[in-house]
Amino acid sequence: MNCMGIRYGDEMIVVDAGMGFPEETPFGVDISIPNFDFLEEYRDDLTALILTHGHEDHIGALPYFLKKFNLPVY
Repeated sequence: MNCMGIRYGDEMIVVDAGMGFPEETPFGVDISIPNFDFLEEYRDDLTALILTHGHEDHIGALPYFLKKFNLPVY
C-alpha cells in the first residue's frame, strides 16, 4: 500500500493512493484501504494527487480517495 504526502511551504501534494494486500488476512478481508482521515487537517493545503504508475498498490484506493478529496490527478 502506497500513499505519501509531501509538503512544501503551505501547499501539499499526495503521491499515490494505493491499496494493500495483507499476507495473513482475517476471514473475508482481501484488501486494505488507507485511512485518509489524517489528510482532513490539510484539506485547504492539498493541491494535487500524483500517481506514479498503474499498479493496484499505487492506485487501488483512488476511488475512495476521490470520494473525500476533489483534487486534480496527474
